[in-house]
Amino acid sequence: METEVKLTKLASCAGCGAKMGAGTLAKMLEGFKAHSDPRLIVGYDKSDDASVYVLDDNTALIQTTDFFPPIVDDPYLYGKIAATNALSDVYAMGGEPKLALNILCAAEGMGDETVRQILRGGYDAAFDAGAIITGGHTIRGAEPIYGLAVSGFVHPEKVLTNSSAKPGDVLILTKPLGVGILTTGAKADMVEQEVMDRIYAQMATLNKTARDIMVQYDVHSCTDVTGFGLLGHSYEMAQGSDTEIILNVDSIDLIEEAVELARMGILPAGMYRNRRFAQHAVDAGDTELAKQDMLYDPQTAGGLLMAVAPEDADALFGLAKIHRVLPLVYQTVYAAPQLGDTAAIRSAVRRQVMLQTVKTAEFLELYERFRAEGIAPIVVKGMHCRGLYPQPDLRLSDDEDILIPPEAFEKAHRILTDFGMYTKDDFDIGGELDYYRTG
Repeated sequence: METEVKLTKLASCAGCGAKMGAGTLAKMLEGFKAHSDPRLIVGYDKSDDASVYVLDDNTALIQTTDFFPPIVDDPYLYGKIAATNALSDVYAMGGEPKLALNILCAAEGMGDETVRQILRGGYDAAFDAGAIITGGHTIRGAEPIYGLAVSGFVHPEKVLTNSSAKPGDVLILTKPLGVGILTTGAKADMVEQEVMDRIYAQMATLNKTARDIMVQYDVHSCTDVTGFGLLGHSYEMAQGSDTEIILNVDSIDLIEEAVELARMGILPAGMYRNRRFAQHAVDAGDTELAKQDMLYDPQTAGGLLMAVAPEDADALFGLAKIHRVLPLVYQTVYAAPQLGDTAAIRSAVRRQVMLQTVKTAEFLELYERFRAEGIAPIVVKGMHCRGLYPQPDLRLSDDEDILIPPEAFEKAHRILTDFGMYTKDDFDIGGELDYYRTG
């Protein structure tokens, strides 16, 4: 009978927090000799998620690899999360993973059954992704390491890179932030097991559904948010796209338990590396330091960050919510640096309306009226966009925020007043307006 080994105790750092800093890595690769090939349309010089090589007019090969030390003690879950993380790079490029190879280092003290469970977790993730693990390489070493080398395919004209965002694009992120901080806190038994179980489930969720929805719409750029944190990956996207990215921090889903740990200074080493890499290009304004740390926090098997054409953003968002991808929409845009006026850019995206004391049935009726008039409102919960109504499992509070496209606001105002709602606010000023039930 094997002695139970806590995998995280065998590793000096966890998950994507082990990733070498982006700035350090770029310097180490400078000046290397490399062949050029016109069929290699994405290489390591692009700081992208994977390489892409054109095979013919209809097929391009995506290649990537990713592996890391244990982020959880359960070997099966570790294997599944590591494989999910590795497969994500292919999804971020708009492709489908097809073949994979195991990369495994077994540490002293790990028995055969532990190794078997790690591999089983990887095989199950690959199976769910529709990919085949065809072999791999296994060694013994000081610390456990597991991951995959993955090959996938995409049409050459449908490759998504992290350097093709356009001014006016809307940002959609598909998973909450805070994984690195929580796993750091868990090592010191500072996080409830219920919270960690939720985080482990999030990390083990493939980005397959998000990708399958994404490719149906006009998405200009995409990356998965992993070891460099949201700000590190956003910086690479902004730099590669020659744009400025404006993030409304209040619209980003920061896991509350992670925020509390950040306020206590419980932070992974990877957060500091990411800050050193990107902070020179970030204007944090008056954002709380703990929330800044959350945006630099290295994520493991994080979500996809998409730059979506504004005319497709609402439709993509709604379909993603229906399929429980749990998207978060930043109420802001990409803007060319010369535009400069952050306040004007933000106000141009959505006007916010709060419907006071509206009951569920009334709200759903209002929603249908909006849709009949060609308006697709986004429903907001506490400034976090959660999806389009109606949904069968929805529970509304007594007041609801909605975001209305500016060009549709006068029409929405007419619908609301016809429905018996009134506002005390100045209609022409803009910003947030409260509507109340007449009587």
